[in-house]
Amino acid sequence: MWGGIAERTQLEALDRRLNGPNGGTSREPPSDERFPHLLTFLHGLYPGRTYADAPKSYLAALEPDLLGERLVEEVLGEDGGAQYLIDVCDAADPRALRQGFVVLGRIATRTGSPEAEDWLRRALDVDVPGRARAVFDAALSLGLETAHGSIGLVLYEALKRDGTPELAGELEPLLPDDTVSLREVAAWATTRRLESLPLAAESGPEDLNERARLLNNLGARLSRLGRREEALDVTLEAVRIHRILAQQRPEAFRAYLAGSLNNLGIALSELGRREHALNATEEAVQHYRALVQQHHDAFLPELATSLTNLRAPIVD
Repeated sequence: MWGGIAERTQLEALDRRLNGPNGGTSREPPSDERFPHLLTFLHGLYPGRTYADAPKSYLAALEPDLLGERLVEEVLGEDGGAQYLIDVCDAADPRALRQGFVVLGRIATRTGSPEAEDWLRRALDVDVPGRARAVFDAALSLGLETAHGSIGLVLYEALKRDGTPELAGELEPLLPDDTVSLREVAAWATTRRLESLPLAAESGPEDLNERARLLNNLGARLSRLGRREEALDVTLEAVRIHRILAQQRPEAFRAYLAGSLNNLGIALSELGRREHALNATEEAVQHYRALVQQHHDAFLPELATSLTNLRAPIVD
């Protein structure tokens, strides 16, 4: 669950900490009394592997493995299992913590059990600012396997309660453009980043451009959550800011205005306002054509996307 153990001595130390007389749990007796050869058994079950960029480990990481995950599930379901989980996480380094959340997330996804989701919450809630990145990375990894895991929602609930602007600033640039498992987290992070920016009236061009960028991202993320009226409002604000900036410095901000208009056309089309969507997308195409003439092939992909979107608003 930790992501592997380098040496047997480290595994023995962890075993003593968690199960021995001075360990942090009430789970007795120690493993050497319950199963005299437990550590050797684990080494035989999950032998360490040699990777090109890492030395051989004594105990391998728990890969997607129904047997291993079922054993973890059984241990955590016993009396004292929740405290055992907290003790294990307290002793983990960031890499091990991430791997632990991957395993917990797989268990929660596979079982759909409220108890498994509660294990995720307990492990995260001990230190939300300190552990949110590990859960985020685990959710990204699990999102490659399935879009329907609950780990993203567990993280969102914790961030909504205990997240900080600094954490939002760390996570927002790492979010994929299109994500299902982390869509609530994406909206939260983008909103908090916007709240932390200087007031628009006190901002220079670069800060205003960053505000408009975040507004565009928020519009797309709200739309994926089905909050389309809110998405339209923030996208309109992004267009307004970029239009002002493009009027002042067209060479620097015209491309950003075209992108915002393209997003506006999509937002209007999703709400069925197709004539307005057509107008916004046509203006985006005009800007991209001018940019292509000035910069040759640099904006051809964006122009092609806008031309494709140009048809979408008028298709019934």
